Amino acid sequence: MGRGPSSLNLVSLTLTLALAGAGYSAWKFFPVYFTAWQVDHVLADGAARAYPVSRVVDVVARAQSKNRLVDQLRREVKDLGVTDPEMTLSLDMDTERVDVACEYRAVVIHPLVDRFTVLHLHRRAGASLAPPKY
Repeated sequence: MGRGPSSLNLVSLTLTLALAGAGYSAWKFFPVYFTAWQVDHVLADGAARAYPVSRVVDVVARAQSKNRLVDQLRREVKDLGVTDPEMTLSLDMDTERVDVACEYRAVVIHPLVDRFTVLHLHRRAGASLAPPKY
């Protein structure tokens, strides 16, 4: 009679390595992308908070309000755990639309191999500044 399949063969070894690789990737990269998802929400909220700023008539007061909003958004992004000292956060407004962008780097350190991966993240959100039509 013939021998049955062994419990350790090439297919089971490949599947085990693939699962281990997927688990390692989730362990190291999921926190970075979860933070990026939270940054998206901060930027969208900032775009919504730009509506009253866009309605300020005085140019100097509008610029000051815009700078306060950008500083507040920058603090909120840093509170999420973004530690890049070269992070940029911009808020661009025209008469119809506001766009908020944040660019930063995240470093993922790999244990045991003395290597790291640098992720360049570009997050954006926008909103309409047109008055609501009822």
